[in-house]
Amino acid sequence: MSDEDDEEEDARRMRNLNLDEAFEPVTSPVMRLKRAWVRERLAPEMMTREDALVEAVKTAVEAQERALTRRAETRAERGGGAEDASEKLMDNVMWVEVNRIKYLLREYARTRLRKIEAHAFYFLRTEEGQERLSERLSEAEQKYVRKYAIAVSEHYENVLKELPDGYRDAVKEFATKFATDEEEGSAMISKPKTDSFVFFRFREDVVNFVTGEDDDGNTDSVDLKRGAILLAKYSMFKDLLHTDPPKAELV
Repeated sequence: MSDEDDEEEDARRMRNLNLDEAFEPVTSPVMRLKRAWVRERLAPEMMTREDALVEAVKTAVEAQERALTRRAETRAERGGGAEDASEKLMDNVMWVEVNRIKYLLREYARTRLRKIEAHAFYFLRTEEGQERLSERLSEAEQKYVRKYAIAVSEHYENVLKELPDGYRDAVKEFATKFATDEEEGSAMISKPKTDSFVFFRFREDVVNFVTGEDDDGNTDSVDLKRGAILLAKYSMFKDLLHTDPPKAELV
């Protein structure tokens, strides 16, 4: 068999790989949470919050913590022994896993909060942002973004009061224009950079995926192979992240 045949065979095997087995299983809630965290961390825009998944993982963690605490109390009542020492070692390993999962929960929440704070006024003052607000943020996150925007506005007001009169008037004039001129105000709001480049990994074959139009108005399309990794603008393939199940993931 030639080198070209070997390369073709390797490519065929890669395309036929079960990505869940080859890269990371997603059958358990914990692995699904990890994948959601990675997706949230790498995507420039806010993704839909996995409320049911987060609650399921929290419930499982709390149940595991209660079980480990009861086992520790039972060992203390027995006074310890060889079997207790072995059991304690296993429990310590399980505590490490519990803490790892709690870290994932915290990081998932922190990642989303960072995005909310970075684009708070985008969510509240643009039409697109308001749609994202209701579609992808939980009720608690929606309350947070509103309170955060109020706090930031009050902070700016307090800073403004300390400026000399000439500077204060100039800033107020600019702020008034910002608030009343929709086009000008929208241009000043920090928005998700959906044209930034990210790495996509495709989880299944996608034939004739439309990527846009050329200068003559003709449709551009591309065939995407299962297992392929591609560096591209986020906006180009982001729709594949939102299918059920997702046809692509960020890496």
